[in-house]
This record gives sequence, structure tokens and C-alpha cells, in this order.
Amino acid sequence: MVDFVRILKPERDLLEMLTDHTAASMSVGERKKLPQLADLLEKIFILDPEKRLKVEDALNHPFIKEDLPRGLFERMLRERK
Repeated sequence: MVDFVRILKPERDLLEMLTDHTAASMSVGERKKLPQLADLLEKIFILDPEKRLKVEDALNHPFIKEDLPRGLFERMLRERK
């Protein structure tokens, strides 16, 4: 028996969700990284392995390659609690 998986599109845009929860308290540099983070996550979480971002490409993604503003992740985690 073959099971089929129905792939649904997200109801909300990932960038919109990240912005809603974090942007108000972020610096300009930090807000610049949000679209890069959303893009990287969307490409990493693609279900089809043929279309999913490869490790080498992920390591060369602008979110990874460019410097992160100090305290970005710590602040995001604190605000999510």
C-alpha cells in the first residue's frame, strides 16, 4: 500500500511570522537578517530532497556567510518565552 502525503502551503509567510514576534525590538542590522533567515529556513524545510537546499549551498547562504548582529539569537529566544 502506498500512502500519499499532501503538501500544503503554509498559511502564513515565515518572514511575516518572524517579523511579528521580533522586529519591534530589533536594530536595523538585525532586521536586515530576517529575510535572509526566512529564505534559508524555507529552502532547508522543503520536503522534496531533490529541491531542498544542499548542505554546501546552505553554508554559502548570505545568512550564514554574512556577519550576524551581536545578540540576535539570544534576543529572539528571550522574546519567545
